[in-house]
Amino acid sequence: MSGKGQGMISKFVAEVKDAKLEEVKKERNVITASFRSSKGEKDFSVALPIKIDAYASNLPLTLSVLASLFPFIRRKKRAYTEALLLLLLFHLLYVFLGEILQLTNISMAKGIEKESLIRLSAYHFLWGVTDYASMSFFPFLLVTYIFVRFRR
Repeated sequence: MSGKGQGMISKFVAEVKDAKLEEVKKERNVITASFRSSKGEKDFSVALPIKIDAYASNLPLTLSVLASLFPFIRRKKRAYTEALLLLLLFHLLYVFLGEILQLTNISMAKGIEKESLIRLSAYHFLWGVTDYASMSFFPFLLVTYIFVRFRR
């Protein structure tokens, strides 16, 4: 995903968290989104790094296994379009949950946002599942879905 893709998600995170997105920059393998938030007299600025490898390392594996399905599926154009869209949505979800978790954690620690163990735990759980899935089973889940949905 490019810096533009993460910039789009970072703008959405800023809206959800009532913060201002100041900058999104890409340096080598890390995309950093800088946010600023204030509430009353409390003000903070933070740069949240997201490693590209964390969510894109499964891409070659996913694409190669999808390519191996080519002779076994029908409606190939539709199948591969769905697969790529699901992969993109999963990567966007990974970035969204990673940024919203970090921003919530920091704003609760700074007193900008009311502390909520339930909300923080929910964000930790959702991001943890997404992080684990991106490294272990999402490529195979996606390939299984495409095979079952489009097999001959």
